[in-house]
Amino acid sequence: MSLRRTRRIAGAILVNFPAAAYAAVRVDGSGVDVDALLRLSLALSVVLAAIIALAWLLRRVVRFNHGANGQLRILGGLSVGNRERIVLVQVGKIQLLVGVAPGRVQTLHILDEPVETPQADSAGAVGGGVSFAQRLRASLEEHGKR
Repeated sequence: MSLRRTRRIAGAILVNFPAAAYAAVRVDGSGVDVDALLRLSLALSVVLAAIIALAWLLRRVVRFNHGANGQLRILGGLSVGNRERIVLVQVGKIQLLVGVAPGRVQTLHILDEPVETPQADSAGAVGGGVSFAQRLRASLEEHGKR
């Protein structure tokens, strides 16, 4: 089933939901048609589950960074305003300092010598091989001595 057709079906169900809910209440005032209400709830839950499943599938399948083949990395960033950032980007062996603002990305400087950045080791530790758990433990011990 195509995405366009799925959107049309979901839209039709969501648009007609109030009419179906009204139809579940009997006109003669004798109460609620439980069978119709259960069918309506089941249909709505199926549509919501399909939307969630499609969103999950699209996030898993669609990858936006295929073009760089691992040659493009963000090494660090610094916020300089509410919505402005300065980002250090490595493209191959060249490092660029880039300004990022809403609707605009501008190269600020091309570095002559690459900046050394701490690399993550196999345990996920950054900077000197100290993991987050070790830093947290040391901080807790330090605060416990006071």
